[in-house]
Amino acid sequence: MSMNETQHIPYSDKIRQLIRKKSGVLFSAHRRKDDGLFEEANALFNEAAEQEVQIAHFLEASGQRENALISWVSAASCYMNAGDFSRAGKLFEFILTKNIRPRLRRDVKKFKKRCETENKKKPKIRRVG
Repeated sequence: MSMNETQHIPYSDKIRQLIRKKSGVLFSAHRRKDDGLFEEANALFNEAAEQEVQIAHFLEASGQRENALISWVSAASCYMNAGDFSRAGKLFEFILTKNIRPRLRRDVKKFKKRCETENKKKPKIRRVG
């Protein structure tokens, strides 16, 4: 099957359940962020990212590579929203190992570069002793 062709494979009940749960967590994360509750929002964005990774694994296992890519990118985006640019950057790097469309590859490279830039801004913790 070429990358331009799509194959409709219905989601399993498990995947639908995970997607519903992740959507609720992500909605709550955005609400907390809008309300200025950044620590709570960050924790929820991290939770949503972990759920997206789990969804991506299930989708890949069921042969839904394109949908899995969407979940991988969404997970990285959630990590970025949580301010975890290190994890987001590593996930973008992983996505670049996949066979992805040129436009998505360009976008992922831009996001990865942004993560690298943000990581350089963070102060490094030095061990004493």
